[in-house]
Amino acid sequence: MTVNAADHDRAVSDPSGLITDLVMEAGHGLGRDQVQAVVAAVAGGRVPSCAPLARYPAVVADLTVRHKLSLPYADLAGAVRGAGPSWLEDVAPVVRYRGEGVAADEVKTTLRLVYRHPERTLTQDEVNAAHFALMDTLARMLAVSFQ
Repeated sequence: MTVNAADHDRAVSDPSGLITDLVMEAGHGLGRDQVQAVVAAVAGGRVPSCAPLARYPAVVADLTVRHKLSLPYADLAGAVRGAGPSWLEDVAPVVRYRGEGVAADEVKTTLRLVYRHPERTLTQDEVNAAHFALMDTLARMLAVSFQ
């Protein structure tokens, strides 16, 4: 089989179907249903997927937020997404800390923020300005502090 541009697009949009077609074309004598079952089994019940590589680099910054235990992670992450710039690509938990130096009704949650503009490379100054503006907004909205 010759792989062309359409196959590259299909590798992203329908990887299981592309793999099934490649195996079927190789002619191993298996039926399509058998090949699909093997592909699904190898994928562990998950549909394999991939995404095209980003054209512009990301800037990754961690943010440690001290907040009340009563603030659910989903609310914190949602507030970060809502208050961040349109080019805040991802918000992910890194660690949650309770212990020495933290009040009994508080927790420190460290978030990993990924900033990436879809049309150009960001400068560190742009990211810093957005990051500090985000911190100011969160402090006002949620009565949190930062470490």
